[in-house]
Amino acid sequence: MKTLASLLLALPLTAAIPATPPYPLVSKRDAPNGVLGMSLRKVVAPRDTAMGARRIAMMAGPETKTSQTSRVAVPPRQSLIDHNEYYLADLAIGTPPQSVSLLVDTGGWVTWVNPDCTRAARPADCAAVSMPGYNASLSKPPPVAVHDLDQVVVYGDYSMAVQIEGMSDVFTFGKDNSSHQVAQLPFGVAVDTVGLSTGILSLGPDGNDGFNSAVSNYSVVSALAREGVIASRVFSLAYGRGPAASAFSGEAVAPSQHVGSLVFGGVDRNQFRGPLGKTPILPRDETVDGWRYWLSVTQMRHNAPGSKVNNGNYTKPRVISAATPAGNARYMADSGTTGIYVPRDAYDAVVAEMNLTRNPLRAEGFPDVDCTMANLTGSFSFTFAPARNASNGTAGMTIDVPYAALIHPERNRLTNDTSKCFFALSSGGSAYDDGDIFPILGVEFFKAAYAVFDWDNQEVSLGQGASCGEPDLVAIGSGPNAVPSITGNCK
Repeated sequence: MKTLASLLLALPLTAAIPATPPYPLVSKRDAPNGVLGMSLRKVVAPRDTAMGARRIAMMAGPETKTSQTSRVAVPPRQSLIDHNEYYLADLAIGTPPQSVSLLVDTGGWVTWVNPDCTRAARPADCAAVSMPGYNASLSKPPPVAVHDLDQVVVYGDYSMAVQIEGMSDVFTFGKDNSSHQVAQLPFGVAVDTVGLSTGILSLGPDGNDGFNSAVSNYSVVSALAREGVIASRVFSLAYGRGPAASAFSGEAVAPSQHVGSLVFGGVDRNQFRGPLGKTPILPRDETVDGWRYWLSVTQMRHNAPGSKVNNGNYTKPRVISAATPAGNARYMADSGTTGIYVPRDAYDAVVAEMNLTRNPLRAEGFPDVDCTMANLTGSFSFTFAPARNASNGTAGMTIDVPYAALIHPERNRLTNDTSKCFFALSSGGSAYDDGDIFPILGVEFFKAAYAVFDWDNQEVSLGQGASCGEPDLVAIGSGPNAVPSITGNCK
């Protein structure tokens, strides 16, 4: 059995236009207890640059094909391109290290590199983010083949796919004196891709067989624990908060401040406020989809602008979606998808109350809104079922998502008008015009929440996101209750 490792891995996340890191890299020798911290950068780019912007069709699992020559047709482009945010982890693979930038995706389970930019939806953006990529022939000693990872993975509505060949090589996390190398981490190298502009750092379990399958054992999360770099299969994630960002402020955060935080094996106390509340990861429901980070949302509330806030609680919230007949609504936590998708009854109630209209030109159905709406203090609150051993008791943790996190600028390709915005809220259900087939907590949720994913105990610990300084990392051990009951430093 591994003892608690003295090393935490924290990766910087990026967005489409690189921003200056908000804090310097923390060197191994300066960090307490040998904790290694690295800043993340964020990219802001057209929507179809991001792999996970749309998930409209069934996502039951990776589709494996025997043909090595089959190619997927390039999907048609929509007339509206949404300028969205996606988050990249900067790392390096091979010896000597070759830099790669990978999109962070909790909805996928296979990490891979080297998209074909000639077949990307946005070739120029792909080249800017993903080139030159990883060249196996330059790595000495050469990578080791991992044929169990040879497959074709299809994303979303089958307009995005990658054929990969599995191998393992040295991964380098961080830069300069903050770097840490891990030998022989498994990953895939793309043989052919379509519609994809970035490689993927996949942080989810095997969609077919769950957290303890052979495929999940090839994941970065499992590999880091197996190598003793981290004490257990745990990572924490947060998106899009600058130094002064507040989840209740209602203020739009400047793109240069849209950094993210990814920590393997630990928690950053300067990325949330208040306590962490645990909620269970629900088992696979084969009638809906494969193994994912399925979370039970017991209530959704709309906190209209003008509601007073007392100690973080709105005085006059409107309950939009209470418990379903089964006792909860099953949401997938997916950091690679743009938007929050709620049950259809909840979505219809929201658009009626806010006087919004679904945009038929946008497959996701996101309504058009005035960009100044980001300055309003309205929000949506999601309450999660507590885990049996949760310190927050029977109440359940509530995460508040402000309007500002849901507002995205867009460009009309026909008129080149950039003055409009869209509201990244849609419906997840079986209706023909639903944006997706089930509820999803996407990028916007991770801009408001701090999430700690615990594979071994199949729980997620959630806190209200904030940002209040340089990383303050706490190592996570192993066994039951491995994620400690700690409180964030932010006020």
